[in-house]
Amino acid sequence: MNSQSTSFEPTLSLYSFGTGINVAVIGSTGSIGGAIANDLQRCNVVARLFRCSRSTSKSAGETGNNVLLDIQSEDSVADAAEKVKSAAGSLHLV
Repeated sequence: MNSQSTSFEPTLSLYSFGTGINVAVIGSTGSIGGAIANDLQRCNVVARLFRCSRSTSKSAGETGNNVLLDIQSEDSVADAAEKVKSAAGSLHLV
């Protein structure tokens, strides 16, 4: 895709997972995690995207469920797991 193109060319192919998959991205406010989450939100097989991070600030155009998660805190991990479980039941990709 050149820098002047306005159309999106998917970079992810997740069809082996089926359709309607639930995905969590840990570290979604960082550069790499954010880029992965942004690609996933445009992937048509993803039903629910959970953006997990220590902060929940959203950038323009960012969608998905924000989940507070500090991986150094057992309570935070348990709370995040419960939030995802109650919203989606299960995850297909983390």
